[in-house]
Amino acid sequence: MATGLFEAPPSEAYVARYTGHVNNINCMQVIDDAKEAGEAHKTTYIFTGGYDHTARCFNAETGECLFIYRGHRSFVFCLRVGQENEKEDASDDMVENIKWYLYTGSYDGTVRRWDIATGECVKEYELEYGEEVPRFRAGCVQLLEVFGPLFYTCTADKVLRAWSIADGEMVWESRAHTDAITGLQIRAKNEVHTIFEVLETPDELYTCSSDKSVRVWEPLTGECKRVLRFASQPLYSLHVRADGALFVGAGSTIIYCDSD
Repeated sequence: MATGLFEAPPSEAYVARYTGHVNNINCMQVIDDAKEAGEAHKTTYIFTGGYDHTARCFNAETGECLFIYRGHRSFVFCLRVGQENEKEDASDDMVENIKWYLYTGSYDGTVRRWDIATGECVKEYELEYGEEVPRFRAGCVQLLEVFGPLFYTCTADKVLRAWSIADGEMVWESRAHTDAITGLQIRAKNEVHTIFEVLETPDELYTCSSDKSVRVWEPLTGECKRVLRFASQPLYSLHVRADGALFVGAGSTIIYCDSD
């Protein structure tokens, strides 16, 4: 009878190793370009950030380190890859291309935006919180997410903030969580086709916290749309699927529910 546990140790024959960082790796995101290139031509990329103040991009198939993103003055704690549609001139016509950028958040209190294709840092966001909250009080950037014209940060002062990608100005902030924010994820809008209708869910931003709650936000305005409270241990991680299925880590337990 299946137990759901896999107790056999991993075989070295099935382990791939990607080396380059000189200290611990704090964060990672895996991206593949199958959607743009087609399944037969896809390449999978692994982006990592570490205690050595750098982020790196690896080719998952070959293990080659393609780029090292240098510039942060302290540990890289979080990262996220974002897409942007950019228009370029081509034979007197405007052609829209998808361009990929890497965003990294650091203990130095800044977020940096990198051109993935060249490794160049194209923007450093100093994240000015105003006179009432000096940067050293806000703390390091612990979590990071990107959506449309905004990027989002969670800092050690338990505050969720949205920032303009264009100029780095703060767009909105929320102090609704009463303890550390431990998870941050965008759920992109999704369509479900039934026999009778098409059901569409909007773009939403999710956070979880040690205060034992998950909050769901309107990404552009910061409106808190709903709060899910758990009678459990503090929440330390979350993952939400496009269909609304929510998984949260509470102590040694994973809780699964419908977030809608």
